[in-house]
Amino acid sequence: GTYAIPDMNNGFARFNQTAKNINFLRMMGGVTISSFPDFARLIMADGVFRAFGGSFRHLSRGLTGIDNIAADELRYYGIGIDAFVNGRGGRLQAISDINEYVVGNTKIEKGLEYLSNKMGQINLMNRWTGAMKTIHAIGMQTKVMDTLLKGKYDHRLFRLGISESDAIKIRDNVKKHGKKDGTAWVYNAKNWDDQELAIKWYQALKKESDRVIVVPGQEKPLFMSRELGKTTMQFKSFMMSATQRVTIAGIQRQDAHLMQGVLFMIGMGALTYVYKNKEAGREVDLSPQALIIEGIDRSGALGILMEVNNMAEIISAGNLGLRALFNVDNPGSRYASRGVTESFLGPTYGSLGDQFFRVVTGLSSGDDFKKSDLRNVRRLIPYQNLSGFRVGIDKIEESIGEQFNLR
Repeated sequence: GTYAIPDMNNGFARFNQTAKNINFLRMMGGVTISSFPDFARLIMADGVFRAFGGSFRHLSRGLTGIDNIAADELRYYGIGIDAFVNGRGGRLQAISDINEYVVGNTKIEKGLEYLSNKMGQINLMNRWTGAMKTIHAIGMQTKVMDTLLKGKYDHRLFRLGISESDAIKIRDNVKKHGKKDGTAWVYNAKNWDDQELAIKWYQALKKESDRVIVVPGQEKPLFMSRELGKTTMQFKSFMMSATQRVTIAGIQRQDAHLMQGVLFMIGMGALTYVYKNKEAGREVDLSPQALIIEGIDRSGALGILMEVNNMAEIISAGNLGLRALFNVDNPGSRYASRGVTESFLGPTYGSLGDQFFRVVTGLSSGDDFKKSDLRNVRRLIPYQNLSGFRVGIDKIEESIGEQFNLR
């Protein structure tokens, strides 16, 4: 994950980094709502009962003041700590393609870095990610231990670098030092006889957690790590990773957990579509075909394939793509505010520059300043689309438009 680290003495690199931070602050306020399909990834990994059977009991203890020993143990080894750390390297930064360990020299650059680092706490994405990873990890290690006690070997451990002999040692250490709290196993790995094995186990568990709760990694093409590529392709890393970890991996599986997960992903994607459109004041198409297509689009179930479909729909003015095939009139909601230029050049060169130019033109034209110019001003403001908060911004924008009789 350190390919093509930028030289921040280069003005072009610093401009791109600044622009990406601005895009992040003005566009990612609703990302937590968009992450609702993460629930389905838990089901896809272990099934409904395994995913939630023992986890919710432990997570709910945090609301009652009772010690949550299962979650605390995971956090000790660095799993589910997203809500307690700030800075680069988190899931939200990876999704937004701003996870670079460099900071500019000017006050503007440092200020944007500071605001970007706080974004995950303000929009609650860090807490959401931490909760999802904790639920998954508790469910997974409980299933692994139950399977080992039956004398069987969970074959996904091989993929994670845990051999059968290591698995037997893990079982013996848990039997000696751990305990079952309700339906969930607490490994108590700090007291294991073999601490190297404990670290190896939790490294494997963290790796699997980042795969299930998709944290973009090395799946993207190398050009997306170069300066121009990562700027024009900003916000595309998640779809690239989902193509590998969800779409291709799902094609290779044929089981009930996969089917449950896919159906649940589409359902949660459809719920996200309804909520987002209601919040933005856009029309909601509740026809089955529209809900299914929007559910697939919002869920990430088809990865980059839906990105290609959405771009084809924009270029063809809705005459090509899934929506045209199933007679859905409304355009894709995820691309509702994007044009052809932004689809190809990304949010910096295709959107940020265009909106800034229109704002300057509108302000310089005096009496010709329109509602569309006011909307462009609004879209440049950090946190302007933060879920819940954006409703108030909409009201302010509407009031200003009426006050100055903007057309």
